[in-house]
Amino acid sequence: MNIKGLEYGKWLSKYSWNLFVTIRRRFTLTEFNIRSMIKRFQRRGVFKRLFYVIEGDRQDNMSHVHLIIETSFSYNSKGLARAFGVEVSEIRHIGKVKDSHAVSNYCTKYISVKALYYDFIEYNQETESLI
Repeated sequence: MNIKGLEYGKWLSKYSWNLFVTIRRRFTLTEFNIRSMIKRFQRRGVFKRLFYVIEGDRQDNMSHVHLIIETSFSYNSKGLARAFGVEVSEIRHIGKVKDSHAVSNYCTKYISVKALYYDFIEYNQETESLI
């Protein structure tokens, strides 16, 4: 049983997530290239907080990222792709969060087991910086 992942999911479920996204790029996602994607999103989109986790794919050496986002904006695949600086085809899933507890636990299922990298980010609109 993944106690750390369960506790992290429990903590994340307290936030008002309203957008769940999965992105799979044509190359492996790392802690470095995901950070530049998040900064692009911050410049082009608006969010209050965001959590992401990079997971390895089961079938090959590639990876994908799950993101849960609290935002006041409505995004479609094209707008989200533009905001992150990725191709529309790389947005594999985009949906509204119906159950914060379920999506938080889904995103944290591999923390301390086989998640490659994860981070929680709050955007401070007063200072326009990522915390």
